[in-house]
Amino acid sequence: MSIWSRLMGWKNAGDINKVTGKEIALPPYESLRYAIVDVEVGMTDRKIHDIGALRYDGAVFHKASNKELFDFLRDTDYICGHNIIHHDAQYLFAGTTDRRLLVDTLYMSPLLFPERPYHRLVKDDKLVSDQMNNPVNDCLKAQNLLQDEIAEWNLLLEEK
Repeated sequence: MSIWSRLMGWKNAGDINKVTGKEIALPPYESLRYAIVDVEVGMTDRKIHDIGALRYDGAVFHKASNKELFDFLRDTDYICGHNIIHHDAQYLFAGTTDRRLLVDTLYMSPLLFPERPYHRLVKDDKLVSDQMNNPVNDCLKAQNLLQDEIAEWNLLLEEK
């Protein structure tokens, strides 16, 4: 079963736990423990300068500490983000053995919204283009996009 299906609260007919041999029972989307994470990395030093995260229970994280972030994420099942797989994860998980399940809104966006000319997050909260991004604001944008993607996914015909 895909992570995306679990986020949707869907279960494929006949999904069986390979250990117990029983059918898999999944909680609905609302009961999943997830966080939206965004990392700001320096262009020249390639180090984390800021991290923002929004947790499923409404808690907000805004610091530059990986260790404190992992404490904040302790009870989460999924880490979501926009371009988290090919950007943020390499900095978040560098030097750790922690391997979380990732959901990347960037990859679902062109599939669910092919009519859109681009799929980056719109940074309309920045007054100047070279101003540092606010990772918490970016998390809010990614969370809104994830919710839009879930709504669009639920509108798809079953055969799609």
